[in-house]
Amino acid sequence: MKISVTLTLLAFYLVAAFYACNKTKNEESNTCKYAADIKPIVIKSCAHTGCHGAGSAIADITQYSELKKRAKNGVLQKNVLELGIMPPTGHDPLTTQEKDKLKCWLDNDAPQD
Repeated sequence: MKISVTLTLLAFYLVAAFYACNKTKNEESNTCKYAADIKPIVIKSCAHTGCHGAGSAIADITQYSELKKRAKNGVLQKNVLELGIMPPTGHDPLTTQEKDKLKCWLDNDAPQD
């Protein structure tokens, strides 16, 4: 009987340790920091000539303050995540991971870091 209890406890601790380890990995992969995660996406996918780069007549979203405005008014969510019209045809679409990071950032009120 002692062996059965010991094996049951051991199994419980192994499952708990496995769950905790996976939870930590998932939390780390879901980071959504502006400087580390969001700005590189914007630079790669949005800051093209004639689009949303420095000096753009449309909007320079390489600057946090401009991107934050579009995050707060819902334009970023709508155009990128809902309608999928940004980036426009002819530019590489965002990957699922990039969209997940953007959604995480938006869901957390678009912090600067």
